[in-house]
Formats: sequence, structure tokens, C-alpha cells
Amino acid sequence: MKALLALLLVACSGGTHAPPATLKGSAEPPVAERATPAPSITFADDQFELHGFPAIAKDRSVVALPVIESDGGRGYPNLRIELRFDSDKTFETIPVMISSDYEAFVINTTWEIRYVNGMLKLVFDVDHSISFDRPDFKAPKGPHCAGCMPCENPESLHRVYWAPGINAIVVEIAYQGTDTCWEPGNQLHVLTW
Repeated sequence: MKALLALLLVACSGGTHAPPATLKGSAEPPVAERATPAPSITFADDQFELHGFPAIAKDRSVVALPVIESDGGRGYPNLRIELRFDSDKTFETIPVMISSDYEAFVINTTWEIRYVNGMLKLVFDVDHSISFDRPDFKAPKGPHCAGCMPCENPESLHRVYWAPGINAIVVEIAYQGTDTCWEPGNQLHVLTW
């Protein structure tokens, strides 16, 4: 279905192909190139931005209509594309996002992350948490050069990257340093469960 939507967007955009040549003496003028960009959909700040919709094929045989429903009191974002013939009959519906997807992946995805002394803990709710014992997050102890005093570079959780619905996170660990105990660069680690 998404391939059909991509094909339709190309058909409605006019593409960058040269207009067909006309035969000498033909009364049919060449088709002009589309002056506007192809239709596009973006999602930012919990809402869809639609550009170039509704999209109509040059021969008027197919129309792509964006349909956003109110979703009642919740008002969660949703979008579907209806493909219609020139007779106004819908022949295909392509869901881009339904309200229940937004609710499952964004609204109900609350979690907390804690990091103390090499132990990282993800807390999803009162009854569900996962812990990772990762002493390798700590910087190596000892002198950084011959004759130098031993150094310690305390670590901290700098950033966490997580896509809801995927049982994996990427954590970025940062280190502190001083003028004589330079900190190592930040490290990225993948954790799965």
C-alpha cells in the first residue's frame, strides 16, 4: 500500500519528466510541468503538516485526500490517505497513524531511568523495572601518565536514546576530569532486554 502511495505522489507531483512531444500539425499542446512541489507529510510537535494535499493526478483520474478525524475528547493525532477515482469513489485507504497507535507509543510510554555507581535501572511502573549491572561504564583508575598521581574520572548518565516499542536503549556515559586528570571521551553503550 505504501508503494502505491509513493507512486500516486509521483503521479500527482508531475515529476521532472519532460512533457511528451507533439507531432507536427497536432492540435494538442504539450503538457506543462508542475510548478509546485510534490505532496509531502511531516509530523512534528504532535501534529501532521500536510503540503500539496489534496493531490490530483494530471489526468484527473485519481485524487489523494488527507483525512484527519476529531478523535473525540482525546484529540490524539491521526491521519489516513484516501485514494479516490474521479467518480469520488474511494478505492483504497492508507492509514498513516491511528489514534490508538499514538496513545500506545507516545501517551502511555512513561518511564524513569536511574544510574548509580555502575547500576542502571529502567522503571516503567511500580511493578515493572529492569536493572543492568554495568561496571564497564566506569573509567579506568590509575595514573594517566608515567609519574602522575592516580586519577579518578567519575561517570554520569549524559543521555538516553529509546524508541518506544523496541526493547533496546542506547545510553551515553560522560566523565568528569580535572586539569591533571583528563576525562575520557563520552561512551555509547547498547542495552537490550
